[in-house]
Amino acid sequence: AGPLLTRNVKLMSAWGANAISVAEFACAQILLAGKEYFQNQRDAKIPGRWAAGQVSRGRGNYGARVALLGLGQVGRETLARLRNSRLELLVVDPFLSSEATREFGATKVELPEAFATANVVSNHLPLLPATRQMLGKELFASMPNGATFINTARGATVNEPEMIDVLAARPDLTAL
Repeated sequence: AGPLLTRNVKLMSAWGANAISVAEFACAQILLAGKEYFQNQRDAKIPGRWAAGQVSRGRGNYGARVALLGLGQVGRETLARLRNSRLELLVVDPFLSSEATREFGATKVELPEAFATANVVSNHLPLLPATRQMLGKELFASMPNGATFINTARGATVNEPEMIDVLAARPDLTAL
């Protein structure tokens, strides 16, 4: 941006406005995941999977654990929208203290705990050298039965081949 600024070229960014629409999308997917919407859709396509009159399954969202990875602009917007959803909100963010996280209405946890205990893990990490390929096989394999992973962050934060290997071995998991 330096050469542009020296020539008085005005630069505009819509990152703040974009964060709102990304957060709205993430919240919608999180709430659907809590109802096991995505698993129910898959099951409905398998002949004979459901008996006549069987209703969809799903634990629901009341008290469900949702882990947000990163509380940058998108993570904060997502958290603000989920606060009244009666979810147990967990946050992984090395730049926030436990006290600051509590002020946002969430509990700070480490990455392994987030994956091992949350019904939904929603990734909002920035792409930094330290976060590149950060989310891999061990984390995905530790997810609870029926859990969902949502990625609205940069794709390079996820070790995609390792995630795909786990998803192939664990059809109970969902990744969006």
